Amino acid sequence: MSFATPIGRIWRLVALRRQHCLRHLVWFWRSLFPRWRREPIHIWSVASGLGDEIMVLGAAQGLVKQFPQADITLHARHINVIGGGRGAVKIVEFTEGNLPSAGIGIRYQAKHRFPIIEQMGRELGVRLLEFPILLDEKYVVEQDVEVADDRIVIVVQTSASAWTLNKQWIGENWKSLIEMLPTEWAIVEVGNESVLRSPPRHPRFRTMVGATSINEYVATIRRASLFVGPVSSGMHLAHAFQIPSVIIVGGYELGNHPYPLAHQFGTKVKCAPCWLRTPCPYDRRCLREITPKMVVEEIHKILKKGSNTASGFAMKAI
Repeated sequence: MSFATPIGRIWRLVALRRQHCLRHLVWFWRSLFPRWRREPIHIWSVASGLGDEIMVLGAAQGLVKQFPQADITLHARHINVIGGGRGAVKIVEFTEGNLPSAGIGIRYQAKHRFPIIEQMGRELGVRLLEFPILLDEKYVVEQDVEVADDRIVIVVQTSASAWTLNKQWIGENWKSLIEMLPTEWAIVEVGNESVLRSPPRHPRFRTMVGATSINEYVATIRRASLFVGPVSSGMHLAHAFQIPSVIIVGGYELGNHPYPLAHQFGTKVKCAPCWLRTPCPYDRRCLREITPKMVVEEIHKILKKGSNTASGFAMKAI
């Protein structure tokens, strides 16, 4: 059956609701009989991205903060970053095919009303009260990364992961955004790829795209005054280091990550959140409605107030 037809869309909605109901039953059972109350547990992220593993780390740390008796070991692929986790969560290197048979692979549901990191907490049988992500800064501060020693350094990540183009703000918007920022600010671009076809006309712009190790990437975000990017590992790292951020969400997913200093731009289009990996039939309208001017105004507002004035995550719906 084609999901493009009205009947197909109804069937897809029914299937999605069924998945969510089944997951809620799993979460309810795990909350009644959480394994960490009875024995040490081993966990890992089913998804392999750095951002996914950072969220699993945060969920485990939130659990241990609420229940210090919990004995949790996290198997991490990005051990050179995740291995710097602070707190009582043990961290070992992830080895495919050598995971404990009784371990828990942490996953999340698409199009769910709960934030992803909250879903991960429920996978562990707990409703998290806080969402810390604690990384040991020794893993990043020792990196020899040259970042401008200015009062204001804006770190931008123009490209999301290759998972879907429907999280990707267009390159011309990124270029306009950078060119609208004050010339006395240092602008540093990070990530594996860039959507910029030509360098922005900004005297303090510098790109480090494709030129850093993963630890240097982390270190650069750590030194930012403010981070701007899509939903990506950079957003989670900014939260971990308490760096204010402006996140261009669009409509692929909900902009409801519970990060107090993350100002998340989403759009109220009927098809959102879509979680669509195939080309958008509406030319990514949800992202095109977010203009460079809106983002620049938010950046100025945050820096004028200071990073310590934010309370609760902010979802900017336009």
